[in-house]
Amino acid sequence: MKNWKKWMLLGCLLAVGFTGPAAVKAAEVPEATEAEEPTKEAETTEPIVIDVPGTAKPAAAEEAVKIPDGWDAAKKHYYKDGKALKGLQQIKDSFYYFDKKGVVLKNKWKKVKKYYYYFGKTGAAYKAKASTFEVTFKTYKISGKTYGFDPSSHRVTGLWATTKGAAYYFNSKGVYDAAKSKSVRALTKSGKKSKNLLAQVKKVCGKPKKTEVVQSCNFFDAVDHEYKDYRLFYSHVTVEMTKDVTTGMFKMLGIFPMILD
Repeated sequence: MKNWKKWMLLGCLLAVGFTGPAAVKAAEVPEATEAEEPTKEAETTEPIVIDVPGTAKPAAAEEAVKIPDGWDAAKKHYYKDGKALKGLQQIKDSFYYFDKKGVVLKNKWKKVKKYYYYFGKTGAAYKAKASTFEVTFKTYKISGKTYGFDPSSHRVTGLWATTKGAAYYFNSKGVYDAAKSKSVRALTKSGKKSKNLLAQVKKVCGKPKKTEVVQSCNFFDAVDHEYKDYRLFYSHVTVEMTKDVTTGMFKMLGIFPMILD
């Protein structure tokens, strides 16, 4: 009887020795749970953007590239506020003409409204140097012919004169007429005398826009003679002469550029 109890006790001890640690470990393992589905907030969360110093940020797709004002590298287009200029344009002190594509016109004539322009090899229109005192013009040779242009780059026509009293006549197409210019110079040469001088000037130069006659104040005139000054006003010049009323003789003073108002 005692032996049987000993064997029962030994069996229990052996059972505890083998099953005790395993049972402890099993107790430590948590029960498996089903994974939770991500919430809608997790699905719509925006990605985190990290700004790395020294890296360029992409420009907005709708943002246009800014073009600097002025000429392009080829000197064909001129930009202002990001757009190429078109038509007749004044850039600094010169006029230029740009076609529908914004390309500058060079070595060509162009009529704008009622005026004719000639644009040279740089695209700048030919012109004369402006004066604050009198009208001016400058001649240029184009395709073998001589033309005159005023400070506004307009091609000139009719009768003009230099500050030195040299007459220039340009026909209706703006071409310099050497023969007529020579006749006007001979007629308006200072000191020329003739009783028909007034009539001759009107015949060669045409009818003046206005004729002004005033009593002469020339201190070198003869005291016992009466003198009158004649001023014939044309579009761009004035022709001046003095008349000895006593003898009826005219004396030419010269042809001059029109004085600006």
